[in-house]
Amino acid sequence: MAETYISDHWHDAPEGYRFSLTNVDDALWIPLSEAMALLSALPRPSVMPLRQYFAWRCSQGLISAKAGRLVQTFGDDPGAIEYRNMPITEEWASSYWSADHGEHWSTNAVRIVVNKPTGRQINQYLEITVDREGVELFRQLILAQNEPAPQSDVTTSTAGAENECREWLAGEFVRDTNKQRTRADFQSASLERFSGRLSARGFKRAWDAVAPNAGRSKPGRKS
Repeated sequence: MAETYISDHWHDAPEGYRFSLTNVDDALWIPLSEAMALLSALPRPSVMPLRQYFAWRCSQGLISAKAGRLVQTFGDDPGAIEYRNMPITEEWASSYWSADHGEHWSTNAVRIVVNKPTGRQINQYLEITVDREGVELFRQLILAQNEPAPQSDVTTSTAGAENECREWLAGEFVRDTNKQRTRADFQSASLERFSGRLSARGFKRAWDAVAPNAGRSKPGRKS
């Protein structure tokens, strides 16, 4: 029986060499289950389901995630390779991590079986944690998404302000390629940007003129 091999480095990653996290400060990390409990108590995110949204942010590096231990076994080989504090950013791109049946959301661990032509490989990601700062920023984003859009005191808009708003919206849509911002976000920002010259109805007219062509929404839709 082969002995378990423990390493602080990732030697055999198919996408290339990746090193483990070093000098890990445990105070900066929070168990995945604890993070999800904190976020689940908030209003539902408006962009996509919470788990899918969370996994997407991890895959983009907006929330750092690591497995305190990654244990790999291959086929019928009784031995195993164990890595410590492995970053798992790339793994989150898989739809499995955001699926409802993923046990990692409550147990901080996941077992994935990969069947290859050369044999079966089992990856066990244990002690999954995420960075506290990333979770807090995500929490603030969810809260901001659910704040009601401020109403403008202006009852009428100038034609120039509405034209400028249309141009501004078109540019913002290009920059927001992943469609993370909601209509309420854009309305709040536009009323502040064109303060005193743009009304809520003026913003609606500008939105209806630009949003459909950008694939944002149909005219008159609120989100």
